[in-house]
Amino acid sequence: MLVEDLAVSDLDGDGKVDATEVAQHVVKRSYKRTQAFLNALAEEAILLTALKFTVLLIPWPFYVYVFQVCWDCYDFEAAAAHEVGHLLGLSHPDTKDRELRPPFTSTGQNSYNALLAAGNVMNSSTCGNPWDYVREWDPVGDPDAPVYQGVQLTAAGTRMAIMEAFTTHNPSVCLSQDDYEGLLTLYPVCGSGMPPEPTCIKTKVSIGALRVSVFVLAPFIFSLLIAILVHCCVERAAKEQLDEQKRRKLEKRKEAREAKRKTSLEDGTQEGSLARIGFSGDKVLPNKGSPGPPAVDPLYVD
Repeated sequence: MLVEDLAVSDLDGDGKVDATEVAQHVVKRSYKRTQAFLNALAEEAILLTALKFTVLLIPWPFYVYVFQVCWDCYDFEAAAAHEVGHLLGLSHPDTKDRELRPPFTSTGQNSYNALLAAGNVMNSSTCGNPWDYVREWDPVGDPDAPVYQGVQLTAAGTRMAIMEAFTTHNPSVCLSQDDYEGLLTLYPVCGSGMPPEPTCIKTKVSIGALRVSVFVLAPFIFSLLIAILVHCCVERAAKEQLDEQKRRKLEKRKEAREAKRKTSLEDGTQEGSLARIGFSGDKVLPNKGSPGPPAVDPLYVD
């Protein structure tokens, strides 16, 4: 196959194939294959072609602008709530032993508010001294304490909280019980208006569905336009090719009629010339008024 390709690539017939000839041959073959591919697409329905292009276009933009963003990027609302917690005086409950370098000792201890953890609310008699109800968080040393019962703990042994060391996979924006107790201990509210547990009211935004729809509809619309363009171009090229074939057939018919007419004229002219000089086929005809051949006496025939 390679030898045949090289032989075909020898365009100037000098027995040598240079880079220009190889490039021309490759371009020619690529053009033919592309044309065959477009012709095959033109045989299909426009919607089917658009769906095929859409399937090819969706995966990469969806991965880069939807999946990777959700997986690798920070959640803005969660980051804002986390940093506001630092401004209000809350720290990371899961990194208390790693916040200072040796030989410095820990500056704090995870704790909880026993009054709020028991489901009570602060009133005028308890809000003046909220720290009287603060206890050390020690689920290992005192596992039977009521506060540890039925509570989901993290790998660090603390309660779930938005103040955990912020990671790229923390989408929570609602206060947990641990965050809530810390805020009410630092900023006590005297009265019965504050519930013992936090309430999360989060507006549901459909930005994710909107982004997914955009990254599905936009490629489909683009693919539909490409499919329509391909079909129109191929149909136009086929029509031009058909018109060219018809034109060539008409020219060939015209040339055939012209050649036939010339042949007829030449045959008529030749017959007229032969008639004028006395020839008809292979026989010699005497002209009118000319004497015939001399008579031969049979007595003198040898």
